[in-house]
Amino acid sequence: MFAFFNNTVEDGHGKGTPGGVLEIPGEFEPADNIQKELDELEQDLDRYLDTQGSALQQWEQSLAPDAAKLKPEVRNALQVAARERTRKQKRIVYAAFKADDPEFKSRNAKLAKLERREPRPVTTLVMIEQKEPRETHVLIKGDFTRPGERVTPGVPASLEPLVAADMSRRDEPRSSRREETHSEIRNPKSEIRNSESLLRSAATVQGLNARNFSGKSLPGGEGRSQGEPTLKHPVALPNRLDLARWIVATNNPLTARVIVNRVWQQYFGRGIVETENDFGAQGIPPTHPELLDWLACEFVSPVESLNRSTVETAAGSTIQRFHASTSWSLKRLHRLIVTSATYRQSSNMRPDLRDLDPNNKLLARQSRLRLDAEVVRDVALAASGLLSLKMGGPPVFPPQPDGVMTLGQVKREWKSSAGDGRYRRGIYTHFWRATPHPALTVFDAPDGFSACTRRLRSDTPLQALTLLNDRQFYELARGLAARVLKDGPNSDMERLAYAFRLCVARNPEDAEKRRLDELLTQQITTVDGNADLKRTEAWTTVARVLLNLDETITRE
Repeated sequence: MFAFFNNTVEDGHGKGTPGGVLEIPGEFEPADNIQKELDELEQDLDRYLDTQGSALQQWEQSLAPDAAKLKPEVRNALQVAARERTRKQKRIVYAAFKADDPEFKSRNAKLAKLERREPRPVTTLVMIEQKEPRETHVLIKGDFTRPGERVTPGVPASLEPLVAADMSRRDEPRSSRREETHSEIRNPKSEIRNSESLLRSAATVQGLNARNFSGKSLPGGEGRSQGEPTLKHPVALPNRLDLARWIVATNNPLTARVIVNRVWQQYFGRGIVETENDFGAQGIPPTHPELLDWLACEFVSPVESLNRSTVETAAGSTIQRFHASTSWSLKRLHRLIVTSATYRQSSNMRPDLRDLDPNNKLLARQSRLRLDAEVVRDVALAASGLLSLKMGGPPVFPPQPDGVMTLGQVKREWKSSAGDGRYRRGIYTHFWRATPHPALTVFDAPDGFSACTRRLRSDTPLQALTLLNDRQFYELARGLAARVLKDGPNSDMERLAYAFRLCVARNPEDAEKRRLDELLTQQITTVDGNADLKRTEAWTTVARVLLNLDETITRE
């Protein structure tokens, strides 16, 4: 596998090469006026700098003894001949020569302001291959100083072979192969049953055109060599495009299953294969292998059963239609799971399964899960009515305790966002790998130093203290109190029920309502100040209690 990627200009020593620019027609059309103004200002500044040439030349000649005291960028610019300097280098040199020149400062400020408005192309990392492939060897015991046998690009022999049959067609447009590809997506022998009954009973269906977890070959998998890749054109070695096609091929037994298992894990806390990173012999077998196979089939090539006609419906006749547009659709996969009866179950423990299935492997109930770190704050934002629904854009900086950014090796500044940016969803919170936001860390957000395929959930006193005392959660509690007093009913008991529903999405029981009413009354009588201040502070305390409930931050 390494041979597919061991063919780049980058050799691993950190000396990357500058990338090119791929121009997209019409990408910067709205910025034509800005570019025209930039050109005019740059030409005006060039003409002004040309008038200062003699004085600037004399200054440069007098610098010899003190050149080492200049800033590095000035020294680098001075090493270039005056006629060969770029516009930027000319500005750097003149700023060092006469930074207080009002004419230069005015022109340079206008130019800098306009440059900040100039659109920048969206960049991404790409892999550029060398013309001559680099040799790849098996590394003995993983030691790069001990190369062993030379190898060529290939895939593990235990999986479906990589058939580079399309090598002679690499330059063909995709449209010429689309019809052929769609005809191969669905195994016609597969039996597709009603999705709801499958999610309830995990009925046995045929899986993808590959090997299932029992080790038996499914249709289409017999007679294939598990050795070297089979090539119609052995002169050409498989490249990364061939690998990409192999990864998403319908006879690849892993890709679709791994994806649907990860999505299932998000909703149930545990995947159908609990060892989400190991589908091999050393991993834990799936609890519902047929369900995993069916979900993978539906993900790759979904089929919808449609009634042919009213007359034929009476006879129970249906047809199946393949939806190519929703093939590999994660959105459809999420909808399929969350609308199933399995997902919509209650998480209450069933007495008859307490001893028989304590870990809920039979999926007889829903799993009770603490929300992810980012969502914990989102729930408080939504309950308080302060949540900003803006999507996309740069990261934001919600409030955090003072001194956090001084804990890393590099001291950084954290200036809390203002306006709507202060109340945006947790997914937009700026994440420093060395010093992540404490509210994320305390609720088990993964660090930025390693890949995380499953978040482990802890239950610590610090989490409750964070919800109760953290600056941002106190601010959200005040927002919830203000929302209840402004938008809630007139009576306190109805307001308590309203606040309770905002936090836990259900009506409070009588005992819960009485406890909250006692707390509210106690706070009103003990807080000093006028009547309005007493009510505001009392309701803020109630809001802090509600946001601190275990049920508020738990998916029941």
